[in-house]
Amino acid sequence: MSENVHRRHLLTNIDPDEFSKRFFIGIGAARSGTTWLEAILRHHPQISLSKVKELQYFNWAMLPDEQLSFTARMLLGLKKISTPKPVQERLLNVFYENNRIRRELLRGQPNHQWYLSLFSNTSVGRMCGEFTPAYAALPEWLIAEMARLLPHARLVYVMRDPIERIWSHYRYRIGKGLMSLSDIAGEPDVYYSNLTTYLETIENYEKAFSSEQIFCGYYEEFTSDPEQYFNLLCEFLGVNPINEPMKKLLSERINASKQDDACPPELTAQLHERFGHIADQMEGKLGRVPPSWRRRF
Repeated sequence: MSENVHRRHLLTNIDPDEFSKRFFIGIGAARSGTTWLEAILRHHPQISLSKVKELQYFNWAMLPDEQLSFTARMLLGLKKISTPKPVQERLLNVFYENNRIRRELLRGQPNHQWYLSLFSNTSVGRMCGEFTPAYAALPEWLIAEMARLLPHARLVYVMRDPIERIWSHYRYRIGKGLMSLSDIAGEPDVYYSNLTTYLETIENYEKAFSSEQIFCGYYEEFTSDPEQYFNLLCEFLGVNPINEPMKKLLSERINASKQDDACPPELTAQLHERFGHIADQMEGKLGRVPPSWRRRF
């Protein structure tokens, strides 16, 4: 599918090869503490992050129309925004909070030049990057395009107990009034299952990046000993350990689901039947898995 990628002109004042050596991307997983990780790292004196979390560049700006979901195609049918180009560019740099407008603009305006320009003011010596959990589900050809643009980038992938991750996603949508429990009781894997195929995600990225460029961690490790695992992440990113102001933020809950109830037993059993094998997969891949992934029944 690489022939569908629009070859894009790069900024003359940015050498992508050198730039990518101090760039990282948080690729997921969704509902696995990425907002919390991003909020903590935003306070690191040696790290600069995009103005908003989830730029959605490599999925929304580059995906061909025929591969978009039905909802995305509906969004593309919206009336085109008729603001002058300079105004559109300013709006892009600060990004709309409205997801529909953001996606509309992403489809019509940005390119590699625009993407790199978001980080062009980063001081030399500082790491910079962005977090977009949806990147975990990118097809191989888009991952290859990411690697072409940013060959030396470091990738951060934090996983969570598959059942807890999916249930957290359900709770999040239920809390926002987007769905009800009855919507998922019959087909527990209909939502977000492609964001829980951790081994497939890692192997897809390893086809384009070296394994040394990918930090694979677990949400449960970060929550059980946040200082230790944040420092491991900082070491991977090549920056100093977290400082005292950052340590004070470690106990904060960010982007938590409004619903805190446990996954219903029947749904837990259904999800376990569908995703229970992932613990074995990840232990085989990484040599470890949080004990809580197996303490369920």
